[in-house]
Amino acid sequence: MSTKDLNNYAVIVLAAGSSSRLGQPKQLIQINEVTLLNHTIQKVKRSCVNDIYIVLGASVQQITPTLESDSSIIMNKDWELGMGKSIATAIDNIDTLNYDGVIIVLSDQVHLEAINIDNLIEVHKSESKGIVVSKYKNGQGPPSFFSKKYFGDLLQLNDDNGAKPIVKTNYADVCFARFDNGHIDIDTPDDLEQFQVFDI
Repeated sequence: MSTKDLNNYAVIVLAAGSSSRLGQPKQLIQINEVTLLNHTIQKVKRSCVNDIYIVLGASVQQITPTLESDSSIIMNKDWELGMGKSIATAIDNIDTLNYDGVIIVLSDQVHLEAINIDNLIEVHKSESKGIVVSKYKNGQGPPSFFSKKYFGDLLQLNDDNGAKPIVKTNYADVCFARFDNGHIDIDTPDDLEQFQVFDI
């Protein structure tokens, strides 16, 4: 039996935004000869998690044909409300939500590796905490793990604050997993130029 068979978790990849600061859909920019979104999906697929759900919104007609045929896509028609709404839409649309927990992943964290996903689950198990947040060199944030007892709270999210309010309200149930370069993403043309010049 593989490690994947022993884990009852899902990953939700948030990829619904319009990339307004970048001026083009960041999901489609090229990183190491694949789109940024597929780069993220490939990393997640190497983790111990079986099920991956991709939340799309803006530019969905452009993005969908670029995804692998086995991708599970959830459409957030209210994507303009922000990340929180994308999380809630995912929780609301996963057909059989009998997972022990979900991991929220952003589509543009270029240094994401499978171990960053696996570490969240390991820390959750070892620390017996319901929320695990990635700790960066500079700050903290996704990818983040939420146990099933928080699914109801995730379902109520409706703005651009993501899951931060849930973390803040339940801080006694929060612990951290190290992801030093998690703060590095692609939001602006300058960010994009950096990653086109330097191989990650």
